[in-house]
Amino acid sequence: MSQRAIRLIATAVLILGFLHPSGAGDAPELSASYTVSEAHEGADTVSMTFSFALRGGGGKAITVDKIILGDPSKADLAYATFEGGTLSADRELKRSSGASVPRSEFKRWKEAAPALFVYTRNDRGDTVRTRVDPYLANRGR
Repeated sequence: MSQRAIRLIATAVLILGFLHPSGAGDAPELSASYTVSEAHEGADTVSMTFSFALRGGGGKAITVDKIILGDPSKADLAYATFEGGTLSADRELKRSSGASVPRSEFKRWKEAAPALFVYTRNDRGDTVRTRVDPYLANRGR
């Protein structure tokens, strides 16, 4: 095979890779609502019970490894970690737990949603992290 043919094939593979990157479309369609109860403000943090209901948008069941209530700018900073489960097309996955959140982050929730990071697995077994911005349940969408 000539050098020119090899370069053309390599270029085509690169272009196709950019057009359809590995993992594209792996993230499930998810939405959620949340509530906060028993909030107690401290000097730097707000302790609360954080509850949410997670819903899938696709027609098939989704296995959720875990859900993290975290800092939207630092996905690895967890305020609370919730157990996963199976999210079927016609049911919600509900979880509730105590959480401690910086006061500045808690105040931000009045203007913007908290960040839930949902960890699932794609068909290849790779972990996929999907950010979901839930809406406040008693305020509607």
